[in-house]
Amino acid sequence: MMKRIVYLALARISIDLDDGIKVNYDKIQTDEKGGRYMRKVEIKLKLITQLISFGADQKKKEFRVTELKALLRNTFRELYYFKDLEDIRNKEAYLFGNTENKAPVSIVSDGNNVNNLKEKEKEFNEGTEFIIYFIERKKKDNNMDFLKFYINLLIQSSIIGGIGQYVYLGKGAFEILEIKNLSNEKTEDFNILIPHNTGSLVRKLCDIGELYLDNNNNKSITIRKSKKKIM
Repeated sequence: MMKRIVYLALARISIDLDDGIKVNYDKIQTDEKGGRYMRKVEIKLKLITQLISFGADQKKKEFRVTELKALLRNTFRELYYFKDLEDIRNKEAYLFGNTENKAPVSIVSDGNNVNNLKEKEKEFNEGTEFIIYFIERKKKDNNMDFLKFYINLLIQSSIIGGIGQYVYLGKGAFEILEIKNLSNEKTEDFNILIPHNTGSLVRKLCDIGELYLDNNNNKSITIRKSKKKIM
């Protein structure tokens, strides 16, 4: 129940108490365009190496979603193809949002990722598990499945990167243990996307496709499978 409350609070769904219970309940069950609520997944992460991460209060260790978002963006820049700087800006605005538009997928934590530091506990130890949520803001269409793109990008990020301080020393590495579908329609099993051996790791890292942005309106990206062969 607490996870559900945290999710609803962070989704920032606008309600009016004068509308009554039924109307407001329907709001949290539907998306911003009036359709049934968009997909959401719960993702369990596990640290492979120690994580050093703080918020504004450096006396508390904290798992920070902002660092995870930065890792996703950096991974996107490293793995995907861009024609020029303008192409990068357009694609990142479409996939991650900007000052004018929200990101198509919201990333939140379960609110239990902050712990008071003890004298000898200045970091999260390997084996520590965290829960995050990917909440779809923009529905998939014929060109783009934003939720699945974010999940794949997170998997790729877990292979080549890390979060927190001293990543260059190997700190902050993590793996994805489970992806739980919290949507009403549970026909999709996102766990099948998680690689479980060396071969699937390599394929996942190389399975980037090519993103083509419709430069006429900057509102559509098509992903096509790359023709590059894995050596």
